Amino acid sequence: MKDSRASVIAETDEGFEFDISVSPERALSSAVLFDAVQNLLCVDRDSKEGRVCIKRTFDWISDSEDDFPFSFMNVCDALALDEFSLRVGLINAYMSGGVFH
Repeated sequence: MKDSRASVIAETDEGFEFDISVSPERALSSAVLFDAVQNLLCVDRDSKEGRVCIKRTFDWISDSEDDFPFSFMNVCDALALDEFSLRVGLINAYMSGGVFH
């Protein structure tokens, strides 16, 4: 049986590489969370599309259900993150202005 873990190679300041094995589920959870952060901090708040995107992201962050695989709660669980602290941090980051302040 083939191992389905992905390998991530990174180069440090010292010039050596290291391998971090990440499951596909964890990698996808990271991508979902990264997308949410980009939506809150990098979307143009003055455009209609941006406001819709931000609203959907806030709805996702605010949802306390874990009824679908990539709900906020399940993403936090997959990444071993405290959902309350992350939720508060994301909201505070958004309220501080984001990129389009």
